[in-house]
Parts: sequence; structure tokens; C-alpha cells
Amino acid sequence: MIARSGVKFVFNDEEWVEGTCFVFESNIHETVFDSMRELVGKNDEKIQYFFLLDSVDGLIRKGDLEKTFEESQKVAGGAVIAADLMKRMSIALQKRGHVAVFVSQVRADIKLDPYSKAPIRQTTATGGNALLHFANWIFEFDSRFKGDLILEDPTASYDEQKNPYLGHFVKIIVKKSPNERTNCTIRYPIKYGRKNGTSNWIEKEIFDFLTMWEIAIKKGAWISFDEEFLNILKEAGFTDFPAQIQGSAKFEQMVNNNEKLKSFFFKYISENLLNFGDGISITE
Repeated sequence: MIARSGVKFVFNDEEWVEGTCFVFESNIHETVFDSMRELVGKNDEKIQYFFLLDSVDGLIRKGDLEKTFEESQKVAGGAVIAADLMKRMSIALQKRGHVAVFVSQVRADIKLDPYSKAPIRQTTATGGNALLHFANWIFEFDSRFKGDLILEDPTASYDEQKNPYLGHFVKIIVKKSPNERTNCTIRYPIKYGRKNGTSNWIEKEIFDFLTMWEIAIKKGAWISFDEEFLNILKEAGFTDFPAQIQGSAKFEQMVNNNEKLKSFFFKYISENLLNFGDGISITE
């Protein structure tokens, strides 16, 4: 995960500089939250921090840690911990421009009466209602099914040697947002084997958008491009862009090897074609 992220991780605070990610290894609730509060409160340089807590369910109170397994622990401890943090820090985080991301596991409600009406829950995550209330955004990663996997040849069956999986589609449901995107689905492709922050399969998204809008037209193995769009490319300085190309893999390779061309496609799609409807997205 570290290699794929493209971010430099450091485990010593002396090596922590702007642009790097400092890993603070502790799951003691009091230690973690006191450290966050100190960074936010004693911040004369007015640095804006990005906190990533992985995960809320991994935190434990110091008092519970010292107990034996025979002794009882606090019931619903995760919800109490989250509520305590939000009451202490939520205003400071928001007003001073910090970002805090909390990762939670999926929870299941245990029903004693199978015929009782289940309460309406906004998400399936743990952390109690405090996290739901104070959060500006809530993203829920949907389950991955066989149809979300991307084969080298999508028309043939999977084969480890002849037709392997190249990646998969990630599906995220926006459960809460400050705008009108609540309950929309974001879907984007990930390519396996990539590192340094390049896992997002942007060139595939570009090709999918171009074919969806019939700017790129597939006829058998060949792909031809709309004449008007070719003129737009020439005006932008891409005079050697071919009118036809054989196979989507060659198109993706051409785009991936040319950062200026990739940036042009990204900008053109974002400004002219991007549909903010369910299931459509382009990531960078």
C-alpha cells in the first residue's frame, strides 16, 4: 500500500516534513487523540493537517487495555470514543481547515426479535451516531463482485496465463455530502501492479468516456476518432494524433506515455463531457 500510494511515509518525527506522511503507531485512544489535539491546538505556523485514523475499531481505552480478558470492558466503546473526540475537536478541525478521515469497519445489527422493524441507518459502519452527525462527507465502499473485475479480454473467460485480471472497478456510495451528491455512486477503475500513486486507471476512464460520447468509435479491432475532435486536438498542438488506432490497449499506452496528452483529455472531458450522474466519474 505504501509503494502504491506515491506518498513518502516516515516513522520518525525528525524526518517529518511537508509533503510526507508521519505514521504514529499507537492504538491507545487517549494517546492518539491527545496527539491530534496538540497538533491542532499548538499550531503557531498555522499548518493544515490531514489526519487518517485507521481505524476507529482498532482504538482501545488505556483502562481497558490494562484489564485481563476475564474483566468486563466498556460496552459500545467505539461509539463513546468517537463521540468524545468529536465533542472536543470537531469545531477546531473544521474552522482551522484541517481534514480528518476515520476508517470504520462494517457492523451488523443483532435483532433479538426477528419480526421487529429494523431502525433506519445511514451507513453500515461502526463509530456511533457522533461520526455520522459531525462528518461532512461519508463514503461507503461497496462490495466487489466478479463483474467488477477487468479482464485483459473482456469477451473471454478468465485464465491465469492467457486472460488474467488487469484490475477492477471500485464502487463508492456517497452516504452524506454537503451538496446534492448524497446517495450517488462513484465508479472508477484500478489497475494492478502500479506504484507511486498511479493505480487509478485514468487512461481507461478517458477511453470509456470517449466511446460513450462516440468521439471514439470501435469497429472490430480498430478505433476511429471523430473528425471534429481530431481538429480540436490539432489546434491544441497534437498534430501527430492518429485518426485510427488498433485496439484500446494501444490508445491507453499512448495516453499514459504522454502526460500533456493525458492532461488535455482530462481537462476536455471535465469541462465538456463530464456527467455527474450516478456511476460516472473521472479521477486524478
